[in-house]
Amino acid sequence: MYPVELEIGDDLGSSISNIKECLRQVPNKGIGYGTIFGYLEKALPQVSFNYLGQFDQGTSATGFWSLVDVTGEYGLDRSASSEEANDNVIDVTGLCFNGHMCFNIASHLSLEETERFKAVFKMKLEQIIEHTLSFVHPQKDIKESTSTGMAVDHFEPYFEFHNPPGGAVLFILPPGEGGAESYFNNIVQQLTQFKLVLFNNYYLHLKSPQTSFEELAKFYISYVKQIQPKGPYNFLGWSFGGVLSLEISRQLVGAGEKIDNLIFIDSYFNVKKACSAINQADEVDIIDRINYFYSPKAADMKQLVSNTRNIVLFKAAKLNDTYRSDNQLLLFDYYMKSDFNNLDTLMDPQSIKLFHLADDTHASWVKNERQVTSMCNSISSKLKQAVGK
Repeated sequence: MYPVELEIGDDLGSSISNIKECLRQVPNKGIGYGTIFGYLEKALPQVSFNYLGQFDQGTSATGFWSLVDVTGEYGLDRSASSEEANDNVIDVTGLCFNGHMCFNIASHLSLEETERFKAVFKMKLEQIIEHTLSFVHPQKDIKESTSTGMAVDHFEPYFEFHNPPGGAVLFILPPGEGGAESYFNNIVQQLTQFKLVLFNNYYLHLKSPQTSFEELAKFYISYVKQIQPKGPYNFLGWSFGGVLSLEISRQLVGAGEKIDNLIFIDSYFNVKKACSAINQADEVDIIDRINYFYSPKAADMKQLVSNTRNIVLFKAAKLNDTYRSDNQLLLFDYYMKSDFNNLDTLMDPQSIKLFHLADDTHASWVKNERQVTSMCNSISSKLKQAVGK
């Protein structure tokens, strides 16, 4: 179970939006929290609420929902023995069936207190239903659209971990085939001295191959600015996320901002040039066309280098052993044998601090605890320099 405090304000509409936004920020829907972080020894509240979802959706329901009194149906009945075995003071179970919202409330309170609780519960639920149905068009929730004009469509943009006083903020961008969860069991566990903002993968969410890194960067910058209005900024990205970090940083520097740390984990740069080098110049989908067509201007890269304190590349020492074609394997072999994953074709290699991921491939480092510790020690050192400068 993932602990969440739901704040209820005086305004019902704002409370609904705030709660939805709060729940969207729960990492990985709360799955695995206890295993990863454990729980305090303090006893949990003895109140349970379980919504079972919608049933019999093949049956059409033309009217609005209404509350019904259901006993002994849809698995909501309780025997005396089951109630005695339940340690919860209040246990609420609900479902939606044929357009009707049904609840069973079991409690160890007195009969009078239980009846009072049921009456208030029903009243509050009716108020929420009435409020929701009062809008001809649904209210947009927080972060459902951005200044870039790209619709968020219930996308969870980011998760936040740790928030120590005076610590640096590190924005972490996702790999191409994953989201924020890619870092939960490695980097998040070790960089506890800093506020971490882990972005999810909007490119995967969009499912639009025509999207460019330039467009994605504008989308993410709108959130970066909400969290940290002014630089200098710190970015980290693995693979696809590293290239995205580069473009975000380029745009921020172009707008007059500074970058403290720009950290790449085995990202593949200048894919078009790499394809030409392996005689596959026209293979635009060899990784993903968004990578192939990304080609920042030399003047922009020079400006970026001039306004960035540290540029760090963690480079895999072993061949990426996960590939979908022979040509892709050729490309991975090219990058493994290159000095800087073609980052040196975009900027002066003297500006790049290189760290080799000994004995690891493009993907294996995430499960190598020793490697992750070494990487996080280096990252931590850079972030502390940024805070103490």
